[in-house]
Amino acid sequence: MDNALAMLDRLNAGVFSVDRELKVTHWNLFMASNSGKPAEQVLGRDLFACFPELPEAWLRWKLRSVFLLGTFAFSSWKQRPYVFKFPHNRPLTGGIDFMHQDIAFLPVGTGGAGGDVESVCVLITDATDAALSHRALSDARSRLEREMAERQRVEAELRLAQKLEAVGQLAAGIAHEINTPIQYVSDSVAFIGEAFAEMRIIIETFRQTHGVQDHRPALADNEDLAYLEQNVPTAIERALSGLERVATLVRAMKEFGQPSDGTKSFADLNRAVITTLIVASSEYKDIAELELDLGEVPEVSCHIAELNQVFLQLILNATHAIAEAHTPPDRGVIRIRTWGDDESVFISVTDNGCGIAADIQPRIYDPFFTTKPIGKGTGQGLAIAHSIVVDRHAGSISFETTPGQGTTFLGRLPR
Repeated sequence: MDNALAMLDRLNAGVFSVDRELKVTHWNLFMASNSGKPAEQVLGRDLFACFPELPEAWLRWKLRSVFLLGTFAFSSWKQRPYVFKFPHNRPLTGGIDFMHQDIAFLPVGTGGAGGDVESVCVLITDATDAALSHRALSDARSRLEREMAERQRVEAELRLAQKLEAVGQLAAGIAHEINTPIQYVSDSVAFIGEAFAEMRIIIETFRQTHGVQDHRPALADNEDLAYLEQNVPTAIERALSGLERVATLVRAMKEFGQPSDGTKSFADLNRAVITTLIVASSEYKDIAELELDLGEVPEVSCHIAELNQVFLQLILNATHAIAEAHTPPDRGVIRIRTWGDDESVFISVTDNGCGIAADIQPRIYDPFFTTKPIGKGTGQGLAIAHSIVVDRHAGSISFETTPGQGTTFLGRLPR
């Protein structure tokens, strides 16, 4: 017996035992040297009276269960980081920490059928290395997750840059090809309008001079001439209006797809919103009424071509939400508002569409997440918009939604 106790004292692990009254019956050298209390201060005394800082409810339940069941019990450090605080034994990284422990509860006594457990031996072994390995693994996993998130962000920005470049080249090319013939047509229609006005003066002069003496069918009574006089000016006005509309669209396309040199410049966000609305008009004009409340906001240092993409995405999202909730000829409403304060400029896009279901709200900014059918959406729009506003412009983007009633997206950019 003495040899067994001597062997327990030599173990590089904590070993102690308690009787049914939870009084300490053995206290090895490891426990004495690391707990700060020698055996003579502990033996024969209630364990929790000696160590009131112990997790009493949990530890008492563990010990009582061994006395009751007479079975071996084990508690991993994953469940309970430590029972006894050994502050000077195995400090972990950074400052003073405590040894992580594996704890085993062993029944001592006759045991078996009809026998009683006389005491419970508690074995405490150092699991700090395992804890460190677990922490290192956890840190490595966190680093990997961050690297993957960064890689996804970079890939999203690369796709955005490629998209912006393609849009810019396409818009510039179309604008250039359209602009010249439109200018020819516009100048020609304007000339016809001026010529027709001059011709009407000549006709009126002719009427006044010859119409009364001429007994043949009077020029003034000619039905074709009357028809032309009435409708040609209207046709010319419509043509000029259409040409101005095309010219406006061309200018908007050139501004919308303006290539960026990678540096920020000051831009008028209200003008950018209007430009984007012109470019996207074919998407929403038959689906929603447009309500604008563009306040007086200062110019903001930004990548305006990228913000155009954000505005376009929010407008398209609102349009699609309305199309899902409203059946023609019923039309929805898109409200766009801008305002500012001393620190920020804000833009909100509100629709009375279908709203966002609660189960997908946490995922709407996730890359590649989409509720649209295959071929209708890539799940990149809001992810890219979030990256542009938050990462590229140090702003924020949020939303409020009521399923079945509508959604408001709010963007904030620092002044």
